[in-house]
Amino acid sequence: MQFADRAGDAGIRLEASLEKLVDARAPDGAARYELQRGGAPAEGEQFVLTVRFTNATGGTADGVRITSAIPAGLRYASGSATAPGGFVLLSADGGRTFGAEQEFAARGSAGAPIVYTHVRWVLEAPLESGVTGFVRLRASTR
Repeated sequence: MQFADRAGDAGIRLEASLEKLVDARAPDGAARYELQRGGAPAEGEQFVLTVRFTNATGGTADGVRITSAIPAGLRYASGSATAPGGFVLLSADGGRTFGAEQEFAARGSAGAPIVYTHVRWVLEAPLESGVTGFVRLRASTR
């Protein structure tokens, strides 16, 4: 997976994990899901991509952007990207341009699914030295 922190700041450490979202119903039938690492993806499976970030710059980092390619063979699940304390932008052109998901929906062709290639999480508040957080998205096999 490709990652790039905000331009010019090599001090934001990133660690990514891709885990399978598995239905593990409770004995009473209540919905329950688990994340499992490893295994080859099969048709119709769902995955969660989590990117943990840590400010290792020794100072406050402002304008932090975390960009990731959508893993090969997976399709982004609409509305699933989360960025506590930030916002999400998507790209459908290999990461050259980004926009909000609503912008893509407004200009997309009727009935034709938009195939996103990259996601960018933008943190709205400065990130203090030593602080760790995470951003996440859900995707499924095509």
